[in-house]
Amino acid sequence: MSPPRFWAFAGVLVVLASRPAGAAGPLYSLIDMGHAPGYTSVTPTGINSSGYVVGSVGLASTSTYTRGFVWNPNTHVYTLVGNGASSSASGINDRGIVVGTDNVTGNTAYRYNLNTGVITHLSPMPGGSSANAVAINASGAVTGRSLNAILQYRAPLWAPGASIPSDLGALPGDGRHNTGYDINDAGVVVGQSKPGNNVVPVRATRWDPTTHQVLDLGTLGGLNSLAYAINNPGFIVGSSNIGGGESSHPFLWNPTTQQMTDLGLLPGAFSGRASDINDSNMVVGHTGFNVGDPLNRAYLWTSQTGMLDLNTLTDFTAAGWVLNSAVAINNAGWITGYGRAPDGHQHGFVLVPVPEPATISLLILGALGTRRVSHRNEKRSSGWHGRGL
Repeated sequence: MSPPRFWAFAGVLVVLASRPAGAAGPLYSLIDMGHAPGYTSVTPTGINSSGYVVGSVGLASTSTYTRGFVWNPNTHVYTLVGNGASSSASGINDRGIVVGTDNVTGNTAYRYNLNTGVITHLSPMPGGSSANAVAINASGAVTGRSLNAILQYRAPLWAPGASIPSDLGALPGDGRHNTGYDINDAGVVVGQSKPGNNVVPVRATRWDPTTHQVLDLGTLGGLNSLAYAINNPGFIVGSSNIGGGESSHPFLWNPTTQQMTDLGLLPGAFSGRASDINDSNMVVGHTGFNVGDPLNRAYLWTSQTGMLDLNTLTDFTAAGWVLNSAVAINNAGWITGYGRAPDGHQHGFVLVPVPEPATISLLILGALGTRRVSHRNEKRSSGWHGRGL
């Protein structure tokens, strides 16, 4: 990461750890992503280390018609992606390679080079008729889901530069409906595996293409779980049913212990999910306060602070914003997501760390004592709306 973003990121960790409960003043400055011309809603899905955001824009009156986008953090200009009737953009790496789904003749996975403007469609598995690209890592390897010749959805792996994917395999008995939601720089994929469409149980799954291991990550005591993101150290986040009910809690899976930790919920919330994790194990997601409540609350979780409502850490919530969901975080600590803006529409946002003046000395000490972490693919969740929990 660049030096300015490294200092800002180090400051976030130190300020969060030292900040007294209930302390006033923002830790983040909110950038309103506004709207792409002609569209009324914005749903980000990923962010890279330079702050470029991908996602989908849509019309409130016709929510099924969407267009994938790339948002430039320097100019705040939207670049729309896709040639079909509708499209989505799901992930972007630090080289500016975007992946997503283009509805040309059915779902067609694609790579898009932001630098050249060239879009390349990716083939489904041999004999299949559709594919979705969801995430991309630093080297350009892509995962998602693909239909195969016998009408099974499988988790694919498109190698860097390749257009035909390999099949990552499935858990025993769960071969009919698998999806990869994220891939780290080592090529390890996480997602879901289940017996079929709209069939339970759904299990959070880890695929290691080097060892060919397909691992069921378990649950927090309930029936179902999904894995949404993996960082370069191998920590995984997602959502799982808890024992004794259908409420879902966000989890953090430790690659050393191979155990899930329940990250809990914001006070009064009923359920939640963890959507992304950076290389310093900062986790973002959302929790819901009532069953079916559309006004979820975005959160940030660290091992030092636990779960914090991002609505209390920004400088825009007093102006009428409600931050509903945080979907991605990069290694600089920049967070993207969506919420209800003062105009009543759904806007995307980017939260940029803005340390308070009183913490400058802490920032220096924190930055000197914080190990600089390596870049990883900054992705986000799929623009395809087949995810649960």
